[in-house]
Amino acid sequence: MIRIGICDDEPASAAYIEELVREYFSNTGHGFSIKAFSDPVELMTYLENRENYDILILDVYMPMMLGTDVARELRNRGDQTRIIFLTTSTDHAIDAFAVRASDYLLKPASREAVFKALDEVTSKLSDRDSKLFSVRTTDGLVNIRIHTISYIELLDRRLAIHTWDGQNILSRVIRGSFEDSVRDIYTEDSFVQCQKSFIVNMNHVKGMNAERFLLRDGTNVPISKKFYQDAKKKYMEFLLREEL
Repeated sequence: MIRIGICDDEPASAAYIEELVREYFSNTGHGFSIKAFSDPVELMTYLENRENYDILILDVYMPMMLGTDVARELRNRGDQTRIIFLTTSTDHAIDAFAVRASDYLLKPASREAVFKALDEVTSKLSDRDSKLFSVRTTDGLVNIRIHTISYIELLDRRLAIHTWDGQNILSRVIRGSFEDSVRDIYTEDSFVQCQKSFIVNMNHVKGMNAERFLLRDGTNVPISKKFYQDAKKKYMEFLLREEL
C-alpha cells in the first residue's frame, strides 16, 4: 500500500492533482490511498502521531506556512517521505532541493510531468519495498518488509519484530547471538542498536533523549548508557543525511 498526501490551499488545484494521482496508480497495480489537506497546519497535526506518507505533493505557496517549511520540519523529524513540490514560481527551487525534494513542478503541472515525477518516486519505493527480512516462526517462514519494521527486541531467546502497523511477530528460539540474528537488517543505514537486545528503525522515531527513543506510535524503546553515544551520533547523521 502506497500512501499519498496532497496539500494545496486551492481546491481546484488539489482536486486536479488528486485526479491525476488516482489515474496514475489505478494503472500501476499498486494498492494506494490518498488524503488531501487544505492547509499545512492540518497536515502537520495529522502527521504528529501517525505513520509518515510515502509520497507528499505539496504546494509551495500556502497560508501560514510555505510548503518548503513543511518539508523542512518533516526532515527535522527524520521523515524521509518522497516530496514533490507544486509552485507558480521557481523562487524556492533551491529551498526545495535543500530539503531533498524528489521533484519541483510548475503549475499548472501537465499530466505528463506529474506522471514522470510519480514514475521516479514509485521506482524508488519499489526498491525499498523489495527488501525483506525473513524470520522463522512456529507458523513457518515469514517475510517482512524491512521499511515497515519499527524495532526488534530479544525476548526469551526469540526475536520480537514490531511493525508500524501494529504487527508483533515472534521468531522461533534463536541459536546464535542477537547481533548475528539481525545482521542482515542491521546493514540498513536506517537501523541503529540502542541496547544489547534492541535495534530501532530511525524512520519511525519521533525523538530521543539519553534514556529512550520515542516512536511515532508512542512506544518507548530503551537506550542503554553503553549504546547512547553511538546511537545519538547515528541518529543525528540520519537527520542530516543529504540523500534519501
